[in-house]
Amino acid sequence: MFVALALLSVAVYLTGSPANHQDARPARDFRDKIHNHSQAAEFAFWSMETLGALSLFALLKFKARPPIPDRFLIGVLVLSMVVFALMLWTAALGWKIRHPEIEGWNLVPFGASLRV
Repeated sequence: MFVALALLSVAVYLTGSPANHQDARPARDFRDKIHNHSQAAEFAFWSMETLGALSLFALLKFKARPPIPDRFLIGVLVLSMVVFALMLWTAALGWKIRHPEIEGWNLVPFGASLRV
């Protein structure tokens, strides 16, 4: 699954720059948001590619030997959670580019009322 996601993320990552060039001259406010999203996307992308490479390595290396070392599995699990958080953060920054109305939202515990 992680290998497939790493391959799919290549296509998603490569669409970012062409999408950025669709706006001829975005306002300064949007340029800052685009820059923040771009920086987050680059870090998240390379993290996803690292996770995909480690997963492919595990598929090839441990194919003949069924027991995968516990430390390796824990490392991949931790990295996958970090990559998930990075992808969520990147998506949130991207969402703010075209949806500035969420700018003032505060994160509140589940079940609490939202105050905008």
